Amino acid sequence: MKKKIFCDIDNTVLDQYSEMKKYYNFQIKKLDVKLFKNRNLQKDKPIPGAAEAINSLSSFYDIVWLSARDKNLYNQTELWLQNNNFAINKIILVESHDKKIKILRNSDCYVFIDDLKYNYENLEPKPMTRLINKLEYYNIRYIVFNNNWAELVKLLS
Repeated sequence: MKKKIFCDIDNTVLDQYSEMKKYYNFQIKKLDVKLFKNRNLQKDKPIPGAAEAINSLSSFYDIVWLSARDKNLYNQTELWLQNNNFAINKIILVESHDKKIKILRNSDCYVFIDDLKYNYENLEPKPMTRLINKLEYYNIRYIVFNNNWAELVKLLS
């Protein structure tokens, strides 16, 4: 049985931040999050090298997608992952980032990969210090994604 990698989607494999900047062309201070969330996800681009990296890692690990997204986006999320050639073992959508902790604590997670940032809607990403502290408190192994999939593959291969 393979170990499980739990991986976030937005700003980890899907380049949501670039889409936000492009969508609003840097001309507003605060993003209309509701309007942005209702866009067609299929137009969003993957982070370069993400699909190749995930597919390489899927030779050694089961890939479980864990994202704080509305559950009604499940089909769109699955379709986006398929259309962009990502390996999928399971997809879990939760209402909030805090709910990710509950899932991770109750699973056999080998490692959790996430950008661990918030405030993208204001075009000023900041570290999710509270979530990072919880990951550490519960001894959940995690890797903060810093836009370098090649480095992650080396680390986990």
